[in-house]
Amino acid sequence: MFNLRTTQFIDVRTGVELYPGQTLRAADGSGYVLVSADVGVLSAVVKIVTFDVNQSASPPQTLRLYVNFLHPAFMFKRVIFIPS
Repeated sequence: MFNLRTTQFIDVRTGVELYPGQTLRAADGSGYVLVSADVGVLSAVVKIVTFDVNQSASPPQTLRLYVNFLHPAFMFKRVIFIPS
């Protein structure tokens, strides 16, 4: 597995870089917590907990996301975009 320090996790909607354990809140009060990430060569399994305006949290969701090497803003870097 790859080191988490060599991979950037970027929120698609805001462009903010996230780290495991970090919470991202949107302007409307909803958001999510990046719980953990298991990074492989071309993909990562990411666990997130989303919450809504009323602060009720969902059960953890596991997402398989793919590493992007050719995004113009992050050329040749290991970037994983998290849908929000």
